[in-house]
Parts: sequence; structure tokens; C-alpha cells
Amino acid sequence: RLDKLKDMTYTQFWNLVSEGHIESVRYTADRRSVLVKTKAGAPGGVRVEKVGLPYDPELFDHLVQHG
Repeated sequence: RLDKLKDMTYTQFWNLVSEGHIESVRYTADRRSVLVKTKAGAPGGVRVEKVGLPYDPELFDHLVQHG
């Protein structure tokens, strides 16, 4: 249920991407945030969290570079 998701900070999300702990990233309908699924080896294990997106022209390249 989407209303039960925790919110992960953008910085936490960026760092987890860098460390290879993200399984998948999916935009929400309004494209202002993403639903992030972490891998089993991530801190806290497998979970789905919502991350608000600031303007960041480097995000796409960061995601591609790390995975």
C-alpha cells in the first residue's frame, strides 16, 4: 500500500544508488517522486520507499552509471 511507505531522503537514495543497493526505481504518476525498491543487502533489507525529487540534471546519468 502506497500510503504505508516510509520516505527516504534524496541524499540517502543517491548514496544507496552509489553503493549498488537499489533494485528498481519507478516514477510516481505526478513524476515528482520515485518509488525505490532496495536490494536484500541494503541497510534495512528489502523495502519500498518513496523519495521526493528535487531538480537534479545529474540523476539520470547517476542511475545509469551505477546500475
